[in-house]
Parts: sequence; C-alpha cells; structure tokens
Amino acid sequence: HLGPFAKAHGIDGAKTYIMSGDFDYYHYGVGHNDGGWGCAYRSLQMVMSWYELAGLTDTKPLSILRIQENLFNMGVMDADFYVGCKQWIGSQEVSWLLDSVCGASSRFVVCTRGSEILEKSRELSQHFMEQQTPIVICGGKLALTLLGIAWNEQSGKVSFLIADPHYTGEDELNQVQSKTVSLEGYKAIPVSWRGAEAFTDRSSYTLCLPQRKCMI
Repeated sequence: HLGPFAKAHGIDGAKTYIMSGDFDYYHYGVGHNDGGWGCAYRSLQMVMSWYELAGLTDTKPLSILRIQENLFNMGVMDADFYVGCKQWIGSQEVSWLLDSVCGASSRFVVCTRGSEILEKSRELSQHFMEQQTPIVICGGKLALTLLGIAWNEQSGKVSFLIADPHYTGEDELNQVQSKTVSLEGYKAIPVSWRGAEAFTDRSSYTLCLPQRKCMI
C-alpha cells in the first residue's frame, strides 16, 4: 500500500507522481535462490503483478524458471543462456516478456550516467500521470523498480520511490517499509524514498517504461 508514501519524500514544494493501483513485492529468495543475479527477474515479476491486479491480464507473474523458458524459446538470448542458469537479464528482456506474456509494449529511456536520471524528471512524471505503471531501472549490475517520483521543478530536487528486489528478509510490512537493512552492497529501507545517491555516475542505466494498454 503506497498511501503512506504520498508526502514522506522530504522535498519541500515537490509534487508527487506515483503509480496507480497495487502490485506484489517480489525480491530475492521468493520461491527461488536467486541472490546476486535475479534482481531484474524480480522487478519484472512486480510489473507483471501490476498488470494482473489492474485486470489488464489474466496471467499471473511467471516464476524465474518460466521467465527463462520463455526467453529461451524466443531464441533471443546468447548461447550461454539456458533454463536454470544464473544469467542476469536487463530492460530489453523485461520488455520482451511484458510484450509476449502481458501484451504490453514498453518505451525506453537511456541514461549514460546516474545523475542523468534526475534530468528525466519531467518525462518520468508524465509517465506516472499517463501510463501509471511501475518502471524497471537496470544499470550498474543492479535492477530497481521505480514506483514514483517527487519533483520540485523550480529547485530541480528529486526523490525516487523504490521497491528494491535485493531484499532477502521476511515479508513483513513494517520491516519492508521502515527498517534499514543490508541489500546488494549497500543499506536502505527496501521500499522507500531515495535520493540521487541511489544511482552512480560510474554506470549507465536503461529505464523500461511499460505502457498501460495491453494488446491481448
């Protein structure tokens, strides 16, 4: 439930733009031992759950093995990819699965460095107003699910509402939304507002912006 996050971003004068509806929080260890490599699969599952809960698809989020099976059968992966491997996927693979399974197309926003994501605040706010879907961000060997932004257009300050798939603890609401825990080499509250420090200028990022309309 994202209601408590509507005004908790800490940026004076900011407008808040948050995805509509509900989603299921998927993270490391849910039905599969995927620590260290499965974060984009988890972000994909979160987005797939959004489409199901919004009534836009009858398909439940696929397991990691089913995701790999679909990608393998598409013939789009490299020769080292197989069902049961520990190979990362990224925004492109996320978009392929959303298209083939949910009938949902995606747009991409490519940022050559982390700070460039802040420069995309207008585009991101428009996405949350018009499409209202969660966004998958892949870069720096990490994937995150973006649920919304708080943006002060005058000052340029931005905060990002993140659902972090690198969490490994219990599915307990207070733990997920208020306790700082160790994640993938850093510490944060698993589902929380984060500043620009969530992204690094040492990495490029590709944002997958799923479109609301399904074609099936």
